[in-house]
Amino acid sequence: MENKNHLFNRVLPFLLTIITTIIVVFIAQILLNVQVELKEVKATLQKMEEEKIKSVTFQPFKAIQENCTDCHNERKFMGIHGGDAEINNIIKYMEQMPDVHLSPQDVEKVHGSLALLKCAKCHDESQLQILASLNSVRQREIIERMSKKSGSNMSSDEVSQIQKAMLEIQGF
Repeated sequence: MENKNHLFNRVLPFLLTIITTIIVVFIAQILLNVQVELKEVKATLQKMEEEKIKSVTFQPFKAIQENCTDCHNERKFMGIHGGDAEINNIIKYMEQMPDVHLSPQDVEKVHGSLALLKCAKCHDESQLQILASLNSVRQREIIERMSKKSGSNMSSDEVSQIQKAMLEIQGF
């Protein structure tokens, strides 16, 4: 009897070790499979994001190009960095010109394009397209961060103005 008990005491830990090893190997295999699947999902999401950015039709300065560049050159617009009141006065003045025909939607889009010229001082159109493709919370974070940089000459009120301009240009 003592011999059987002794054998059982020696075999039991061995069996438990084998079972534990099998379970550990099984869990490790599952984790490796999950890791591979997560990498595939991440790659797919990155690809989708890149395609989304490429397919964005956001054209921040299209309104200016369509409505203003027949008479004005780019240098004229780059000098405009005033606030809402100054931009509104410029647009109202231009609307009074006999050969200017702007719809209310065009006025909003031109206003938005002129507001985004503050960003064009440092960023090109492709960077503005990427910003336009982000959700509103992320947009605001980035615009606020940019407004705090030296040389931006942006007030805290202009953060909302720039975000609103992006929506106006997109037709929202």
